Amino acid sequence: SVILFLDEVNTSSCMGVFKELILDRSFDGVPLPGNVVIIAACNPARSLTIQSAGVLRQDDYGRDWALGHYQVRALPGSLAAVKWSFGALGADQELEFVSRRLEQEAAFEQQADGALGEHERAAMARVICFSQEALREFSEEHLRARIAAACPSLSATDVAAEAAERAKTAVSLRDVQRVFVFL
Repeated sequence: SVILFLDEVNTSSCMGVFKELILDRSFDGVPLPGNVVIIAACNPARSLTIQSAGVLRQDDYGRDWALGHYQVRALPGSLAAVKWSFGALGADQELEFVSRRLEQEAAFEQQADGALGEHERAAMARVICFSQEALREFSEEHLRARIAAACPSLSATDVAAEAAERAKTAVSLRDVQRVFVFL
């Protein structure tokens, strides 16, 4: 089998190609071989358009692109129909992931003198998870204030719910992976 992983498909301008690959199982009209398995990942698209200084977010895409930011687009209906949301890891799941990842790092580094011991790995896992949660909390506070200012017609409850939902994705497991570069 050949596994083709397409990452961040909804940050691309060629979702039609992804639709053809994923749903039609073809490329440029040519059927894919039966041994090709396609897996795709996308980022959460936000339905709320935030206004900042009178400029609609959707009108500000050109400036964002020029600054190196990417735009997350809603999936077309055909792709949205086959989307499966995994959601965010809970605190216990995140700690388990980080702990297991640290164990893997220790196994690779056992030949080296600088390998972390069991107690150091447990402490490091707690510190990493604490920092992830602190960033989520900081993001939620910042987002709550920004959404409330940009969307005054939203109720406080809706502002809080939107900020909490967006803050879940303020950090990622990719951020955890970056920690291991420094170990």
